[in-house]
Formats: sequence, C-alpha cells, structure tokens
Amino acid sequence: MFKPADPYTFRRVCDLTAGGTLIGSVTFEYMVTSYDDLMVRDAASIDKAKTRQYLVSCTQRINIFNATGLVVSPIPLESTDTPCYKNYPVMISTFLTPTVAEGHVQLVEYSPHTVNTVVQSSGTSGISASDSQSSSVNKTVGSTTSQTNSYGAQVNISETPGVSLNYEHASTTTHDRQKTTSNDSSASSSSDSSSSASMSVKDWGSYALVNQKTCSPTWLFGQEYPWSAIDCRMTDSTTFPENPNQVRIVIPETMAGRLWDNVSLYPPSELAMFGINFLMKAQWLASVPYGKSSRITVASSIHYYTASHSLVQVPAQGTSPNQIPAHAEAAVYIDKGATLLESTDNLATKLDMALMALHPLGFQAQPSVIGFIPAKYTLAPAVGTQSAQPVAFQAFAASNTLLAGDTTSYPKPAVGAGFNALDTVLNANFTAQCQALEITAYFKVADVVGEYVLRMKHWYVGTVGAMLTFTFNNDNSTKIIKFVDDLEGEGGENNLLVLALRSQDFGSTDYHDYLQLGLNSVAIKIEPIGGAYAGCGYQLRAMSIERG
Repeated sequence: MFKPADPYTFRRVCDLTAGGTLIGSVTFEYMVTSYDDLMVRDAASIDKAKTRQYLVSCTQRINIFNATGLVVSPIPLESTDTPCYKNYPVMISTFLTPTVAEGHVQLVEYSPHTVNTVVQSSGTSGISASDSQSSSVNKTVGSTTSQTNSYGAQVNISETPGVSLNYEHASTTTHDRQKTTSNDSSASSSSDSSSSASMSVKDWGSYALVNQKTCSPTWLFGQEYPWSAIDCRMTDSTTFPENPNQVRIVIPETMAGRLWDNVSLYPPSELAMFGINFLMKAQWLASVPYGKSSRITVASSIHYYTASHSLVQVPAQGTSPNQIPAHAEAAVYIDKGATLLESTDNLATKLDMALMALHPLGFQAQPSVIGFIPAKYTLAPAVGTQSAQPVAFQAFAASNTLLAGDTTSYPKPAVGAGFNALDTVLNANFTAQCQALEITAYFKVADVVGEYVLRMKHWYVGTVGAMLTFTFNNDNSTKIIKFVDDLEGEGGENNLLVLALRSQDFGSTDYHDYLQLGLNSVAIKIEPIGGAYAGCGYQLRAMSIERG
C-alpha cells in the first residue's frame, strides 16, 4: 500500500547535532507536481512562454529533545543543592531557500504565519469497531365494526318571531377486527481506522518573515511563558557559573514571579523542558525555460538557542529603615550567540522536478505517447558541429506520463553525430567516432498486476538496418536485442515494434516482469548492424507505453 501522493514525493531524515552531541532530527518531505497555466488576461495570452512550470511543496519537521527533561523526580525543599534548570531549548530559527539553475521561483504559500503565544494543530488516531443486532416481533389481534344512525327535526314557531326548536339524535356503533403480524430483524457491522500527524506549540510564539528577493520564508520559534526569550534581550553580561557561554538577561518582575515564589523555583515551559517538535510548510511555483535543467535545490539552516535559570542570593541593599533585606531571586541566562545545528548529511536537497512530477502510467486514463514532431520537443535535437557538441533532445508525453531524452555519451568532438528533428520523425546520425546513440525513457508504475507494453513506430533508412538494445532499470541481466530491418512501409507490420514489459501469465515461459513500483527507465541503445555506420540511418516517429 502507498499514499496517492507518493509517486510525486521524496522524503529524507537527517540527524541534528550541537557541538558534536546528538540533540534531535529534521525531516524533509518534498512533493512536486506539474502545473499548466490556463489563466487568460487578454489576447496577448495566446503567446505563451516556452516554459514548464512545477509546484514544489516542502514540509520541514524539526524535532529536538531535552535530555534532562525526563528527570521529574520531586526535589526536597531542604535540599542543599541550589535549584536549577539547565540548557533547555528556548529559541530556534530556520529558513527554506529554493534555487534553480535557470528560470525563476515564486513563493505561493507558507505556514505557519506569525502567531503569538499559541500555535496548535490537532489530529486523531484510532481504530473503532462495532457490531449490533436487533430483532422485534409485533402481533395485534382485534376487531372493529362501526355503524351510525342519525335523525333530527326543526320546528319554527311563527307566532313568536326569532324562536325555533331544534332536535337531533345520533347513534354510533363500532366494531373493529384486525390481525397484524410483523417480523423485523436487522444486523450491522462497521469498522473505522484513521490517523493523522499533529503538532502543538503551547507557551511559545511563532514568527515568520519572507525574503522577497530569494523567496525564502524564515521562521522564529521562541518561548514566551513563563519568561519570553524573544522580548528579553538586555544583559548585564554576568555569565552562568555552570556554563560560561550563557549570559544573564534582565527580565521584568512579572516574569520573575512566575519562576520563583519564595518557596519553589518553577521549570520553564513544558516544550522547553521535554522537547520541541515544529512543523513548517512552504510552496513555490518554479518556471523553467524549455531545454533548461529542471533541477531545484532547497537549502535549509537551523539556528538554536538554549537557556538556564537558577536561584541567586541578593545581599541586603540600602540602610535602615529603608533597607531591603537579603533575599533570593530567579536569574535567567541565555546563550551568547546562536548555535548552527549540524548534520552528517547536507541539509540542502536537490530535486529533479521533471521526474518527480511525472504522473503514473494510466493517469486519468490518458495515453502515454510521444510523437516526435518539432512542436513536441521541450529541447529540440541538433547534430554536432565544428563549434558545438550535439544538443540532447527532451520530449514529454502530452499526459505528462512519459519522458524521453537523449542520454548518449558523446565523444569530443562529435561532428555530424547525434539526432536531428525532421517534420515527422526523430532522425539518428552515426559517425566513425560515434557509432552508437542512446535514448532513455522514464515513466512511473503504481501497480504490480497490470501488463504493460512498449510500442515504437520506427524504421531504418539507407542500406543497413539498426540494432536496438533495451536495458530496463539499469539491470544488465535483462537486456533485450531487437533488429530494425524494414524500411518505411515495408514488411506489412506497419513498422511497429511491440515489447512486453510485464507478462503475468504464470503458466507460460513468457512470464516476466521488467518493471518496479515507482520510477522506471528503459535505455535504448541504437547502433548500426555490423558496425556499418556509413550506410545506416534510423528514424523514430512515435513511442508509447500502455497497458497490454
């Protein structure tokens, strides 16, 4: 089983260390989908930019634990040790910055936005099941008979105007007889399962800002209760005796009263005491010109502050009668500067948007066909010249389910070698220095039972045919060799090659499966038969991968 978004998703987990000590981890999850801009402003919208657009979403989850937070045993009031809470997380800042080699990036959305004191999201996880049965029987026996007789009379006395006599009589007899028998039986069964991620940030604040130049959102999370690490920044430069890298900061009396009530020294917020788990999301729209690299790099950096607070003795101040007696008060210390969290892995992630955004085969029942005509190339091919190497073509299926490109390792120089685009075909050119060309097709498969076939409409030109070597997913043990020895329109087979990529006939010797879940590749090496490059040409009109 997999989630519907998995074909477009990449996830990685990196450890986080501070001064060589493991303190947590960060999880990145990226999702890339292709975007077709159908918006219209006026007639000028007919002239569309020659770009491919992608929506890139990044979810970053930072998890930092406090190693001392699990010590929750009671502290005796008469303890000789000075109460102290040391080196707990109190503030963290992070950013996400996208970079493309060519093109531009636009920030579409990010979260959380600036929220003060409370950031909360909740979810549920559970399984419930219920069974119920009911049965009822109703039986009624009786009879009803109804008969009504009525009569009446009216007498008017003419001698006395306005006086009349009325007399009515009614008699009703009812007999009812009925028999009702009913049976009712019902049964029901239900089962439910659900799960979701959750994040709760309490007594902390979340602040966000955006660098419009780099389209980079930056988040700052900081404790605000019982004392605010964001608001309190003034320091008297006194260092913490147990950690000289922390300096004392000035906090107002209201915050100091939340830490010390002349009886107990209270801990920091629960998140600071036990650990933090923050979730950030950003989405960008990346536009890449045709033929340019579709790679994007998303960089991240995490800065971290810790703090401590303890009791300090304050000597008597002033003179009688206004003398302030000696007393204890809470002192708060924070790191002099932020610690850049490190990882054994680079926190910057490189993604190939074109491959990640491919839809699985069969997406919305659309065909996966690439027709090699000039208008369908995102990068048109060109043969090598004295001054330039061959241009490696790139073409997508209209359904964005199939990507094909030139992956030949050309020698230098490669004059006259490579592919070129004719009106209806992709034409291959061989030279003495380059006697083999290669096309690689990429596609995604999201099932393990469907049978798929590769179809190629092609032929050879000249006097010598071509030999095609197929390699699936870089597995040399499954290589297949096919020969193209028909000219266009010759052989009565419509110049069509059909190659089964998966056959589920378990009772046949043809049972095989060259495919895997997720991304797949088919590398097609093209070379003249017998090495006769001078008399060989090869032309490809269309390629498709469909259910068999």
